[in-house]
Amino acid sequence: MNSELEIGSRMPRRLSEIWKLDRETNMVVALGLNGTVQLNAVGSAIWLLLDGEHTIEYIIEKLAGAYPDQDQGQLRKDLISFISYLSASGLVILDWRPLYGEGSKELLESAP
Repeated sequence: MNSELEIGSRMPRRLSEIWKLDRETNMVVALGLNGTVQLNAVGSAIWLLLDGEHTIEYIIEKLAGAYPDQDQGQLRKDLISFISYLSASGLVILDWRPLYGEGSKELLESAP
């Protein structure tokens, strides 16, 4: 991956829409390209934020708030590593950019 600034501004999104949250254990089970992946409670909390609307920096801030005693540098490394793993497993796209987003209405209206 590139610079810290570029990484932090990415907006990862779940690609797999086949997943479930076990409400008793707060663990997510998702179907990926290589089978199912079961995430622990922390991984599941991250998974729920991978909606294409939150930057990696935002997710880091949420984790830092939840785990204030953890080394923030290590937390950042672990999160980036985890999201990279999910991406390599075909479960997440690192930088969600939908075809239609802000400004698309104006663009479509100005088309000939």
